[in-house]
Amino acid sequence: MDFVNSPVDTVTSRSGRDCRYGAGQTGLSTRPCWPIIWLWLLSIAQYSYRYILQVNDPNTSHEYGATPRSLSAIKYVIGFVFVSYSIYCLARRPIFIGPRYRVLISAMFGVLMVLALVVLVRLAVLPGALDETIGCGLELVPWMAIVVFVPFVFGRSDSLRKTLLVFERITFWVAFPFWLMTIALAASGVRYPALSYAGLLVRFGGILDDPNGYACMCLLLTVLAISFRTAHWRVRVLVYVLMLIGTLSLAGYLTGIVIGLCSLPSFFRARISRSRWVGALCASLVIVAISLTAFWVFWEKNEDILDVTSALYSGKISSTSAHFSDLVPDEAALDVSSPVAVLCGTGGFSENFYWRVLANFGWCGLFAVVGALASWNFCALRRVHRGNRSLRAWSIGVLIGSNGIAYLLTFPLNLIYWSLLALMVRTRDAESSPELIP
Repeated sequence: MDFVNSPVDTVTSRSGRDCRYGAGQTGLSTRPCWPIIWLWLLSIAQYSYRYILQVNDPNTSHEYGATPRSLSAIKYVIGFVFVSYSIYCLARRPIFIGPRYRVLISAMFGVLMVLALVVLVRLAVLPGALDETIGCGLELVPWMAIVVFVPFVFGRSDSLRKTLLVFERITFWVAFPFWLMTIALAASGVRYPALSYAGLLVRFGGILDDPNGYACMCLLLTVLAISFRTAHWRVRVLVYVLMLIGTLSLAGYLTGIVIGLCSLPSFFRARISRSRWVGALCASLVIVAISLTAFWVFWEKNEDILDVTSALYSGKISSTSAHFSDLVPDEAALDVSSPVAVLCGTGGFSENFYWRVLANFGWCGLFAVVGALASWNFCALRRVHRGNRSLRAWSIGVLIGSNGIAYLLTFPLNLIYWSLLALMVRTRDAESSPELIP
């Protein structure tokens, strides 16, 4: 059974009366969960101010200034409103929380307590770069904790499949026009996106104004469009791929390759018989070889293309080199001179998610966070169903891609990632042994 299809589940109330989980008065009546959809849409759309107001980090683009803290705080306002609404829902009606979800929530509280204890130890014994640690915590803790509140708003008649479907369709009409606007303004020389250099390297980060984060979001939308295959899905997938290419994000491309590799086994099982998949793979390799050969010949014969490509390559190599230098934190952030520094960290920055957590929260924090990630992913994605194969591939791709870009510290990807895992675990609990608590 496909868990994304939000099946009708039998629920027993306190009075002992059986009812149907996901069923209305007229049988099966599921609907999208609009609070979750609005949470994701607002978290994506709020970052449009970075492009509209021409604000960004001056270290990554000389054309923009530093982002005001008042604008950066918008994402926390969105989270606060969602939490307030979830508490309101908790007070109004019974809330479904399955036994597996309760265990995971308890474990999540343990992780948050470990991180809080690390900060307290750092304050008392080894402060270090506390500003880096606090910044890392603000980008991680609120969105990990969001899993506690997701079941409060996901009602008995809400469908995960319809929620994701509606989210993908609406996001397309929000993100695609904005992306076209950035292209038009850059082509006319009016305004360039972040991480771009006029006349040399233009990278389109879309509505997020962040090429690396936008690449990962495009991959999620691509996965959803391919999974549901509603009307005109091929056109939307083509648009998502074009937007992904326009980011010139090496980390995004590698994440996409990981997602593709994770999806290959299920693709071949579903589309091609075992006796033909080797031939299809060989044919694909031949097509790629012919295309590369033709491109090479055309490149050698045209000096203009050679000059433009060389300039683009030089600019991208410079950007990539600067990025690679930020993957591993400074040696001071990985101090091994004292047990406290090893266990609790000393603070530091890294583009790599795992290195950054290690530098700021030590081995205690890293084991706690990785353990939480492993637990939630295992409970959400351990069964291979037709509807969740692509989502599983995206989840794994994000975890592996976080070695190059800290996706799980990048808003709104961190919010969407944790809340999506929460929805999948909650839906899987509904399939097995649902319960109601007041």
